[in-house]
Amino acid sequence: MKHTISSVLAEISNSIQMDCHIPGIPSGLLGIDFYTRGFRKGDVYVFSGEPNSYKTSLMLTILYNASVLFKYTTVYFTMDSSAENLVTRILFQVSNTNIQHFPHEKPTLAVLKNMYTAGEKIRRSNLSVVSDSFLSLEKIRNYCRDNNKISLIIVDYIQLLCALQKSALQELKKIAVEYNISVLVVNEIENETMLNKTLLMQGNCDAIFLLKNDVWHDKHEDGNFGVTTYVEMDILKQKNGPSCKKVQLEFEEHSLRFYSNNCEIFDDENNYGYEVHTC
Repeated sequence: MKHTISSVLAEISNSIQMDCHIPGIPSGLLGIDFYTRGFRKGDVYVFSGEPNSYKTSLMLTILYNASVLFKYTTVYFTMDSSAENLVTRILFQVSNTNIQHFPHEKPTLAVLKNMYTAGEKIRRSNLSVVSDSFLSLEKIRNYCRDNNKISLIIVDYIQLLCALQKSALQELKKIAVEYNISVLVVNEIENETMLNKTLLMQGNCDAIFLLKNDVWHDKHEDGNFGVTTYVEMDILKQKNGPSCKKVQLEFEEHSLRFYSNNCEIFDDENNYGYEVHTC
């Protein structure tokens, strides 16, 4: 009976994926896209979490999926990481290789080949990383103005911009609307209670997500060997969709990659079964 139930649920899940119309920019993660219907242009999405809650790992997964798999022009703005470091993390995600052991444990030739393949895909895509210790809202605005094909930007993270300008989130909302782009913002908090105190955020963003620190391990009980690992994320606020939802995002601890179950994350051929409508 357990095997029958698992088969039926998998069939229903596949049916949902095939009929999942995404009017916005997809993240490539069914748990997010099912509720958001993609990231809408002109909207600001805040991904909050305590330190070590895999916020950057999630953003890099979304960055790769949106630009390489779904062909959108994307930009990752960062003040505290180099472009080389972020690209390295993406390559380890794509090849599903243990980044925790690097450089002490060298990748195999097969893994290295996968990394080169992924690197070529990134090189051919419209993915950019802007690493600037003196990043400002004016620089972000000018970059979006001078590159009118941009569809999505990621800002990692908002606290560093707030140190320069208190109304950073409000200005990012203006940029999103003025240049018709989706803006994803990383928001680091000391603990979950701190999120409730950031009331200024409420009027300037269209959705707030809260990533949890804990990594859960779900043992398979349907006769299949293995364990599914996932991170929980709460949808605290969403103007254009349901709120107060808890989402489980499948996660590989060793490579820090997020993926969608029954829909291989880096399979360029199936496009996740989504019917994507370009905004």
